[in-house]
Amino acid sequence: MSSSTSLTHKEAVPVVFGDHTVYTEKLKVTMTRILNEASTYSGTGVFTSNVYRAVRITLTGRISDDDDPMDFLIFLNTNLRSQRTFNFNYRNAHFTSCYIQHFEVEDIGADYTSVSLTLFTMERISEVTP
Repeated sequence: MSSSTSLTHKEAVPVVFGDHTVYTEKLKVTMTRILNEASTYSGTGVFTSNVYRAVRITLTGRISDDDDPMDFLIFLNTNLRSQRTFNFNYRNAHFTSCYIQHFEVEDIGADYTSVSLTLFTMERISEVTP
């Protein structure tokens, strides 16, 4: 006997930045480890450095017109230009000390405004604690 599950609906995940909520439809997290290798005199390989780069977090979603999207735009612009960092939760993952690296806000004439944020952190991603 076989069965299948059909996914017909996905809720946007609310993510809070200050007083604003972004209803996130897409999350992408990337991290890279850099390994440099050198040859030894005997011909074997050895790592000369082993470091990781910052975690890059890209959130794509929307902000409701009820939440004043242009106020959110001003909030993002102000905080991109400062050294302020953000902590936020996405489902059960907790991100800390995140800097805004890039944002896009697009008013498409609907009852929401499209938002894309790229943030960076050097901190570990942890589990949300109850």
